[in-house]
Amino acid sequence: MPFNVKEWVKGDYRTNLYYSYERLAQEVEKICRDALKKENIPHVISCRVKDPESLRAKLEKPQDFEWSPDKIAKDVFDIAGVRISLYRPEQEQQVKDIIEKNCAFVIKEIDTNVYPPPLEGRKDRTSTYELTRPRYKATHWIVRLNPAVHGSFIERPVEIQVMSLLHSAWAQIQHDYTYKPLNGDLSPAEVSTLEALGRTVELGESFLYQLSSIREERRQEEKQPFANIYELGSYLAKWFIKAYPDAQLNDLGSLTALLEVVDRIGLNSQEQLGKFLETLRPSSSRSMALAKQHFGELRLRPAVFVMHHLVNKHRDGLFRPGPEWWDGYREERRYKSRLKIIMSTMLWFFDFFPATDWEIPFSPRGQPNDGEQVKRLYWLGSWEPNELIASHNRPFSNDDQENIDALWVWFEKNDSPALCLAFMISRAEILRDVEDRVEHCLFNRLFSTLGQALENELRDFTQREAA
Repeated sequence: MPFNVKEWVKGDYRTNLYYSYERLAQEVEKICRDALKKENIPHVISCRVKDPESLRAKLEKPQDFEWSPDKIAKDVFDIAGVRISLYRPEQEQQVKDIIEKNCAFVIKEIDTNVYPPPLEGRKDRTSTYELTRPRYKATHWIVRLNPAVHGSFIERPVEIQVMSLLHSAWAQIQHDYTYKPLNGDLSPAEVSTLEALGRTVELGESFLYQLSSIREERRQEEKQPFANIYELGSYLAKWFIKAYPDAQLNDLGSLTALLEVVDRIGLNSQEQLGKFLETLRPSSSRSMALAKQHFGELRLRPAVFVMHHLVNKHRDGLFRPGPEWWDGYREERRYKSRLKIIMSTMLWFFDFFPATDWEIPFSPRGQPNDGEQVKRLYWLGSWEPNELIASHNRPFSNDDQENIDALWVWFEKNDSPALCLAFMISRAEILRDVEDRVEHCLFNRLFSTLGQALENELRDFTQREAA
């Protein structure tokens, strides 16, 4: 008895096989979605099963053979289908590798083509609609689920289509208008409009490729080290505008020191520093004002805010490996090196905070600030330290060594976060050139600002001693 397509579709397919194919398509969709998500490939995925009427129309087309249930199961590949639409068309090869290496699939056939191919004597709805561009472009895989992995599903083929998101939309529109017209062939107006839309899709795809290329260039740029403080400052300002809208960005602070710090600890790029900065982003409506609490009355600049957190978290990476340098040097060099660090600490402090804030760590509210330390600081602001640094012959006297040792301990044990940060940076051998004439002028300027406060403290201390 001849096989009756209509009865088979109406009976066995509609009441039984349709739901088995639907379950199969959903499983293949899930496998593909999970695999693409794991590889972070942006996409839109969907599955479908041919509705009974569509399948009947396909099977009733004239053929030089007769259909049977077994032949349908074996040779009709598109009853169940999964479509993967990619935001980035250039990722198609990556998707191809993912599908072909997935042990859940047994690949039956791979077809990369442009559809519909020209066929001699073909007479169908596309006869008045022969687009030369674009045609339907996609890669098709005919797969079966591996019975060793998915034995509970029927062993039928599933067609996986991979194309760009734009082409997916185009393919759907083309299909609906070409194969499901209102009445007869398409009108000339419909044809010309579809052609224009098709050219727009092709242009859109070229822009997608261009966008991906630009994005990749930017990604590579983000991996490059900051070329100078201007690149670092530009990046930092943009980040703070988004993360801390109320931050004062007219003065970012010492970018020179920050660039040295990020380079030393291995965060010298937008990509690497950006990941660290995200840990500083406020989790609520809090602003940078919370961070300022660590520095009391000192006004905190953005670069110093970042540096403070970097040094606290990456302190070990800040210091270069090797023995403590001062233990290996002869006494004169050790004291000269320590003096450079102390003077550099003062210069970094000068750079990190506004001039109006300089007295705060050294005032009675500072920590510690007894008379002996005032005398040491007064000595540091005198002409003697600069002469010791500049001279190659002058030895360090006992008084010089005593002053340097006392100042070193004072900075080591100081409770002011501002001074501790500047001292930590200098101890890591991120030093100011204290022998430079300009730096020498800055050093004198700092102490001229502190001078009156130190003189008042020293006078009070002397009076207390005399009493």
